[in-house]
Amino acid sequence: MPTDWSFVTETIRRRKCVLFIGPQVYTDATGLSIEESLAQELDARNPQHPLIRAFYEQDGFFLFRENKFKSRVISQMRQFYNRPMPHAEGILEKIAHIPFNIVVLLTPDRLLSKLMARHDYDHQCNFYHFGQPARPLEKPVDELPVLYNMLGWAEEDESLVLTHDDFFGYLEAVFAGGRMGVSVLTCRQPL
Repeated sequence: MPTDWSFVTETIRRRKCVLFIGPQVYTDATGLSIEESLAQELDARNPQHPLIRAFYEQDGFFLFRENKFKSRVISQMRQFYNRPMPHAEGILEKIAHIPFNIVVLLTPDRLLSKLMARHDYDHQCNFYHFGQPARPLEKPVDELPVLYNMLGWAEEDESLVLTHDDFFGYLEAVFAGGRMGVSVLTCRQPL
């Protein structure tokens, strides 16, 4: 069935559409995915890696040699996600101008929020934070949309969903109800 673009644009115009942004947006100009770039940066496929036992390409999760090594890898990931990503920035720059009330991000970066702040677009930022009780969000409205990083923020170590255990803990929290987020951060200034 072909895409009904008039329906899609009407749904966006009426603000009845949730946008999900996956890691494919971050594929660079050469076609290299963000998962592949990160795996290369971390040398995650190296069977002799001192911190990472395995990297599962099909879902992007890690298996650490010991749990204590996770924070060291997160530190490297944080540096990776804070680098300029010009190709992704070009795409997200366009998305920042589209009036979505809710945007769900499946990467732990804050690039879209930074771009929206650069344009003085008020918005709420929130993220999944394992083990923290959910706090209510303000209702997303035209003037204050919500950007929600479903798998955490690179700046918040305990929020990241990096392993299968993290993912199953996340699912358990979501299905148990009431534990999906932390208080909302209203991002009015550039980050």
